[in-house]
Amino acid sequence: MRRIRYLDATGAEIKAAVTWYRAHRTTGTAEMFLREISDSITQIAELPNAWPISKVDRRVRVRDLITVVAVAHTSRRPGYWLDRLR
Repeated sequence: MRRIRYLDATGAEIKAAVTWYRAHRTTGTAEMFLREISDSITQIAELPNAWPISKVDRRVRVRDLITVVAVAHTSRRPGYWLDRLR
């Protein structure tokens, strides 16, 4: 299994989403969100080549480390996270 690294901005994004879900949604929604993130990251770590390389950014794949740059819902502005790649 590969190591996972979250950018500081990504961690803050996840915490903000959890806080929002706990304040505005039904009981358990925040936990379901966290489970979905965990399950998705596990799938990526186990099969990193199963998803296409973004047309926006091409990077060299590192065999042992996966960096999570953003966790975005569909209401976010597309590409808002691109400056995190620098």
